[in-house]
Amino acid sequence: MVEEGFHEVIVVDYDCPQGTYEWVRSNHPSVKLVKINNESLFNLSKARNIGALHSVGDTLCFVDADVKIASGFLEWFTIHFSQNSFYLSEPQKLRQRDKRLRGVDGLVVCTREQFEAIGGYDDVIAGWGCEDLDFYWRLIKAGYDTKLFPLDLVGDIIDHDDVLRTSYYVLDKGKSDLVAGFYISAKYKLDGLLPIINMPRNVRELLYNQAVPACERKIIEFGVPSSISGRDISFSVTEAEMAAIKKTIQKTLKPSRKMRSSQKLRKISMYPVRFIRRCIK
Repeated sequence: MVEEGFHEVIVVDYDCPQGTYEWVRSNHPSVKLVKINNESLFNLSKARNIGALHSVGDTLCFVDADVKIASGFLEWFTIHFSQNSFYLSEPQKLRQRDKRLRGVDGLVVCTREQFEAIGGYDDVIAGWGCEDLDFYWRLIKAGYDTKLFPLDLVGDIIDHDDVLRTSYYVLDKGKSDLVAGFYISAKYKLDGLLPIINMPRNVRELLYNQAVPACERKIIEFGVPSSISGRDISFSVTEAEMAAIKKTIQKTLKPSRKMRSSQKLRKISMYPVRFIRRCIK
């Protein structure tokens, strides 16, 4: 990202015991560093929100530490970026062709206005899992369009497993994924009854805490008392419903046929533009 010429690159060291802060400061002095201490449980949503809070640009690009972007990434967005859309990589089915590239779901480019309009990432979600899907869904609910950038703008994914991911803190990745899945499904079912885009934190915490002890069951009963919502609300989410809801949300992220056709044309036309620029230089 530094080599690409980003206006600002921010690294959030979320209580990493491997000396990330010191290494980046020594090897990349132009990078802005944010050090978080005394956090026994990693929270990816919180880390991303902190990074955004310390940034100054009008456009935000969230890149996980295991993702390497390719040369030309910034140039492509300089040509194609639209203020009314947020950008994800090409569909998962294309990424299945290369197992290294299955981990780019968290890579997103959006505007600061979009980010702030929905309150950023939901940091009620501990660890990681579904926080990106929840973020994109709320962007859609807020009226922003999904657009796709070419997969070849992702250079590689650093290969690592869940054991390495959780080396320095206690987290059952499977349980974390289940809790997050039931949690965002509960938020989805509440849509229309409560302001889903910026749902009050006390409601979100309540739903999440109800999912934690019951996540390994086939069905979870959720309840929001009248003291919080104005009236008593009770509902359940089954494991099958959770899977269906996640698929439904994923489908909402797909651009329309008209938009996809337009993107293909722009992608094709990008190369003559580059050629012309070289000739002018």
